[in-house]
Amino acid sequence: MYYKRVIIDEKGKRHIANSAGEFVVMDVLTKCGVSFDSEVSFPDLKGDKDLLRFDFCVHLKGKDILIEVDGRQHKKKTRFTSPNLLKYDKMKDDYCANKGIIFYRINYSSGNTRFVRRELKNILIKEGLEWRILNNGLQKVEGDIWRRVS
Repeated sequence: MYYKRVIIDEKGKRHIANSAGEFVVMDVLTKCGVSFDSEVSFPDLKGDKDLLRFDFCVHLKGKDILIEVDGRQHKKKTRFTSPNLLKYDKMKDDYCANKGIIFYRINYSSGNTRFVRRELKNILIKEGLEWRILNNGLQKVEGDIWRRVS
């Protein structure tokens, strides 16, 4: 089953989650009021054909923090594993290390969304966010579209 959910942030920008793990990251960032972009690429980081994309770029306290949510296909061959996935993962790791970019990988191979939420919380605290999940959360608008409610 293919997973796709859309979250609309405070500025009205749509973010598409391709996994439940990505949806959890979007949910937490939106609830915390943290600015982020999804599916971020750099012109000088290219795979065999296309630019390589990072799941999220979080804008926090004047820093840009890249985050990848790695499903089980990043560790074990599944029907979602592309032939170049591990090569591209290493290219992303090396790119961030060489450019001095803050980069985290959240392991979502177990399918445990609580683990993703906890790992993201730890990353945000480490990077300077005063942890405060707002009482208001996300509300389903229609179909698979969600919006933050105030």
